[in-house]
Amino acid sequence: MKRATFLLKLCYCLNLFGLLLPIVLARLGGLPAFGDAAEAAAALLSGLIALVLLLAGLYRIGVVARVPGTLDAWPATGLPEALQRAGSVGLHAGAVIGVASLLVRPWLHGVDALPAAQVLAMAGGIGLIGLVLFEFGRLMSFEQRARDELSPQRLRPSPAIEGHSSLDRRKH
Repeated sequence: MKRATFLLKLCYCLNLFGLLLPIVLARLGGLPAFGDAAEAAAALLSGLIALVLLLAGLYRIGVVARVPGTLDAWPATGLPEALQRAGSVGLHAGAVIGVASLLVRPWLHGVDALPAAQVLAMAGGIGLIGLVLFEFGRLMSFEQRARDELSPQRLRPSPAIEGHSSLDRRKH
């Protein structure tokens, strides 16, 4: 089992929080003034969606922070390993960019700072890409491990059930 480092867990949580916060704020910030029942229902639905997203994200962050082994994965080869490595790089880069954009934001006012602000905003997506690649690589490593454990050589039916079970793959 490949153990996730503390730094990887921290970067994972920072990226998840950095992705979660703007979505929730946009949902809550775009609520219309209550004019009629339809607008009130739309505002309530939008608020509930934001609440569910917030709770799900905070739950995942809590699980990663609290439960050892949450981001661990089986050693893999090929595509799963490449995806995990690329995702890990993306998670680390996304965390650095997210923290840098928070620290630099007070100085990014005015026309001269617009290109730097645009570059930071566009680079913020690296964390999302890293998160998706990392989790997809982990999933593929678990599937690869399951395939290795359930290979046809290891699934020999018992002589007692030979010919009487769906595990017997010989043609009758």
